[in-house]
Amino acid sequence: MTKKQLAEFIPLTIFLLAVIGVLLKLPFSTMLAAISGSATAMLYFYAALWLYTKYEMPKASKIIAGVFYSIALIACLFCLLRWPGGKFFGYVSYLGMSIMLAICLLNYKSSAYKQLLYRCVGFIVLLSIIYGYRRFSV
Repeated sequence: MTKKQLAEFIPLTIFLLAVIGVLLKLPFSTMLAAISGSATAMLYFYAALWLYTKYEMPKASKIIAGVFYSIALIACLFCLLRWPGGKFFGYVSYLGMSIMLAICLLNYKSSAYKQLLYRCVGFIVLLSIIYGYRRFSV
């Protein structure tokens, strides 16, 4: 793995482990989820051009991907930690991910867009699991 992949993979893994901890109601997991989720969202928002430099695609696609992935992580945090506005951020995130999904599917033959498509599907699944669990749990 390259440094860029590790810079994306490590905070995202910590966030996913914190999400599991929050769902299992482990102590201090909400604090870890908030810190790692916000750090990963900031990484996607501010460093999207740097993270995706090896992919041959327009800069606008890289910026759009970074913004929508950041919004998806913030929506996961809001839904997971039951902060006010979680439902709104969930809707905005689903809208953004559907736009990103459409961009990726229109350019599916490019290997760069396939990587973004996998991330997009992963964030949609993660948000759906968190939102569904919080919506239907007591």
